[in-house]
Amino acid sequence: MMVFLFILGLIVLVIGPIVGVMSSDLATAAISIACGGLLIGLSKLIEMVEDIKSNLLRAPLTTSQVATIIKNTMTYEIESKGLEIELNSENENGYSVIRIEDDYYIAVSLFSKYLTKNEEEYIFALPRQDVITLYLEYNYYKEVGLFKVMNEVYVNLSKLNVQPIFSGNSVTLKYIQD
Repeated sequence: MMVFLFILGLIVLVIGPIVGVMSSDLATAAISIACGGLLIGLSKLIEMVEDIKSNLLRAPLTTSQVATIIKNTMTYEIESKGLEIELNSENENGYSVIRIEDDYYIAVSLFSKYLTKNEEEYIFALPRQDVITLYLEYNYYKEVGLFKVMNEVYVNLSKLNVQPIFSGNSVTLKYIQD
């Protein structure tokens, strides 16, 4: 419904004024602009209400909501005293440390030096830690260990016994028990 209203609003907003001007009917042009804007605004209002509703109901986040959170998360320079960090080839500024429902997630590629993959099984052999095996999920849910969205795999840092310490534009990763 919301996409339909948005597209309809754009069509009315673009075509209405053109038709109004070509037929020398400025009232039609003005009404088209107002109605197009109203339809677009209504679609955005519906989107906001749906987000509020899902938050109030504690419904699981949808893939598009998780993707929006990831897109809106800033990147940080990652540091660690006990781990060798892989540089992010896609973004030289660092990695996004994503907070979703009180858990922190980061791209699994950060740990590539300590990672062995066997289809959907990811085995992490971090220094001074027991080997940790996580299984890839294709949808996010609360406290998931490993999930894939937008062609990127993210790992829950707490499942690796790692916590982020934020300081300005940098994040230091350290083991929880240290």
